[in-house]
Amino acid sequence: EDTVRLHRLGADRVVDYRRPLEEQVTEQVDTLVDLVNYAPDGLAANAALVRDGGTITSSLGAADDETLAARDISGINVLAAPQTFTLSRLAEEVVTGRLVVDVQRVLTLDEAVDGLRTLERDEARGKLVVRVDA
Repeated sequence: EDTVRLHRLGADRVVDYRRPLEEQVTEQVDTLVDLVNYAPDGLAANAALVRDGGTITSSLGAADDETLAARDISGINVLAAPQTFTLSRLAEEVVTGRLVVDVQRVLTLDEAVDGLRTLERDEARGKLVVRVDA
């Protein structure tokens, strides 16, 4: 179910973070998107799976250029920095259908605690949105 959803969102290859990565990736890749490692050392351990000159992207700030530079691998940290220009551009992409936001559930403010429980149980498979009515 998760693999199908991630492929639908554009992933070329999906791996299970609970199993050793080197068992699942048998040939080097151009780009690796790491959503698991918090520390540069953990992310750097995956660098062997990326071709020289490739790219590793981290959503947790673990990409460290100095650690990856020996193999000419670029490290990119993708972190949220909401600004009017960026949000406007993203909104345009949603309107045109070029960007699809995977919303699992829209909650009322009274249901927000249910959303937190979903996150605690690691059951979120899309965005949980809390709608605050004025």
